[in-house]
Amino acid sequence: MVLKIDNDKVLHWLQHGAQPTERVEKLLKISGALEAFEASKASKAAT
Repeated sequence: MVLKIDNDKVLHWLQHGAQPTERVEKLLKISGALEAFEASKASKAAT
């Protein structure tokens, strides 16, 4: 089974307050979406 994750949509939803479940969070870590979200949060906090 192949699961495709649209990281752009994931980032959009996370930036608007979506809270992933533990399982989904693991998948987002694998896809790199969670890391990208954390980086975008850090860059916003730095400005």
